[in-house]
Amino acid sequence: MDNPTPEWPVPADSPPVRVVVLEHSVPDGSVHWDLLVARGTRAEALLWGIRCMERPDRDGSDIAIEAMSDHRPAWLRLEGEVSGDRGVVRRVASGLLERHGNTVNIQWSDGRTSEWSIVGMCLRSGPGKNARG
Repeated sequence: MDNPTPEWPVPADSPPVRVVVLEHSVPDGSVHWDLLVARGTRAEALLWGIRCMERPDRDGSDIAIEAMSDHRPAWLRLEGEVSGDRGVVRRVASGLLERHGNTVNIQWSDGRTSEWSIVGMCLRSGPGKNARG
């Protein structure tokens, strides 16, 4: 059975939730990016995740994604070696995400903004309001 298309983990028009992008270098030499989104505003909320084959917080075209299992909320702040010899992660972006229908807007901590939607097994990214490279 095919994996279903991932859906954003928060209802439309709910309060903003935390989001982080982790660059994950794997022991085989490959790199992917883990996009983790809090499943709510509580500090203990689990993190919904998708694996992105390109860095998602840069404006661009469709990015291939894979669904991931939920992560502990600690990953919003953790960096470094992943247990079980699964590589190393480095936080490359963090911010707040708001959902409006099938689209989300992200206000990054460095002042950039992005707008995303999930189309099939791709993350479609584009500049948000007042975006800058």
